[in-house]
Amino acid sequence: MALALPVRGTITSWIPDDSIGRIRVASGEEIRFGHSACVNVSPAVGAEVWVMEVVPHPLGGFRAKVVNATGVATVDRATAALGAHDERERLRPLVKAEVAKIEAECIAALAPRPSPWAAAKAAGIDLAPIEALRARIDAGDLSALAPSLGALDDDGTPSESLRLFAWDWSDDWRYLEIWTDPCFLPLGSSEADHVGVFAHPALAAQEIPFPVVFRFHETSQEAWIAASVEHFVAMVDAAASGGDIAAARGTPHDAVRALLAQTQEEEAFEDVERKDVHALFWSGSRALEGAAAERLSARYADRGWAFPQASIEAQQVLASFEARIDAAWAKLPKS
Repeated sequence: MALALPVRGTITSWIPDDSIGRIRVASGEEIRFGHSACVNVSPAVGAEVWVMEVVPHPLGGFRAKVVNATGVATVDRATAALGAHDERERLRPLVKAEVAKIEAECIAALAPRPSPWAAAKAAGIDLAPIEALRARIDAGDLSALAPSLGALDDDGTPSESLRLFAWDWSDDWRYLEIWTDPCFLPLGSSEADHVGVFAHPALAAQEIPFPVVFRFHETSQEAWIAASVEHFVAMVDAAASGGDIAAARGTPHDAVRALLAQTQEEEAFEDVERKDVHALFWSGSRALEGAAAERLSARYADRGWAFPQASIEAQQVLASFEARIDAAWAKLPKS
């Protein structure tokens, strides 16, 4: 018997574990259906739906191929998924070309800026020991030593995870994960993790050496490695010669621990700079992050903190291009 479609009906049974049910239409006939037939419908007993397409069921009667809530013609989910796949594959090379163009524009926008190391040296940060280390040991040799140069956990023991497992010298804003603490100067990286100098001007004001810390990108966590650049170089030499790495670390200063800890907790800090750095790390909101970055940029300019200002300005550029890249990839239909 032919069935006039589309036809409105009521779901009379639905078994969630099996994702099958039945729809009774005005003629009294019951039409079997499964979850795969539902387009923008959450099946539930008593729900009013439209049966748009049917196929014969092996046990007799019909099985719904498309069920929706509007009665407006729609394709079944399998056909829609295939169409979305075809559209994704059609658009993919176009989007990749657009992303490549945006990335090239980002490189061009950052090119006139001094590199992180150059900006740091201009701000009075002494990188001579690290530059000497780079001159005498290449990234490949340092990669073999990097896993032994990890950070310490809160209890003071070497961490199994807060360490690099390879080493690439890092002196390019493009490879810095956003949002990174603007006072963090990357020295080496492995994927999105970094080892670098925590060059906070408050430490310099107290004549405390800038420590070397590890930045773990998954949690934006910064953990202490060495008391200074000199101590870190001593750790590298100790690792290379089989010496005592722990003895070369030096001692973490309370002021260092306090500044690093402030970005891990959302509190009303006396220094709102750390609160805004916290917002960069943890808010997850582009609007809140952008507002915090604007405040930090102005605050660093007022204080004359040259390196953090250069860092946050570069990260603002990176963020603007990252937003454009995200928008480009969003053009691909979702699976």
